[in-house]
Amino acid sequence: MESGKPDDKDRLERYARQIILPGFGPESQERLGRSRVLLLGAGGLGSVCAQYLVRAGVGRLALIDNGRVDLPDLNRQLLYTTGDLGELKANVAATLLREINPEVDVVGIDARITQDRLRDMIPEADIVIDALDNFPTRMVANEACCRAGKVLVHGGILGTRGMASVVVPGKGPCLQCMYEGQDLSTRGTPLPILGPTPGIIGSIQAMEAIHILQGAEPALLGRLILFNGKSMNFSYRVVKRKTDCSVCGESRSIPANAGG
Repeated sequence: MESGKPDDKDRLERYARQIILPGFGPESQERLGRSRVLLLGAGGLGSVCAQYLVRAGVGRLALIDNGRVDLPDLNRQLLYTTGDLGELKANVAATLLREINPEVDVVGIDARITQDRLRDMIPEADIVIDALDNFPTRMVANEACCRAGKVLVHGGILGTRGMASVVVPGKGPCLQCMYEGQDLSTRGTPLPILGPTPGIIGSIQAMEAIHILQGAEPALLGRLILFNGKSMNFSYRVVKRKTDCSVCGESRSIPANAGG
């Protein structure tokens, strides 16, 4: 599907406020309209990130989630309402996103995120968004993206805290480098989350993804942004790629087109 054609008044008008940004323009909009995004997770992070990507006019958004809408989800998962309780998130999310912007090819996939499934899906995407809610699955996605040479936009939340970064295989650290040696186990079920927290981190993910899809260098490459909602403080942690990393180290084979 083509998007943002200069002779298409309606499409240009839809994206008019971003097209006039310095360095954006119709050409960047067309490039965005040809992009393909794979979104892993349609919960708190995914709800926000997906809406901004669709509203910005990405060409195709495939989102995968095997959950159903539950009442405690509604404090932060903005794609769903009370009337959606019990429904498949992938289906509800895809339907609403198509209504937000019919120009975008939105595909909802009700399935578990597994290594085999990612191996089939990631090569078709230009960029992958980590909107997951647990580190075991996140690390599976990290390895799959490194093997395929695809950019992974990472985000995570807990309570009033959040973090975000970008993995560009062969050019910077992967998630294994960032979190090696840290205790990533789940503490307590259900996890505490204040609704605006995923809104902030999901927005950062969307902003970074849009810039990358336009051809810009990732601002968060080699940096982990940390947000503290109680103190309203943002900080950064510089992260180096570990040459002996079991996922992205020098002994691992990274495709030549990594980060492209």
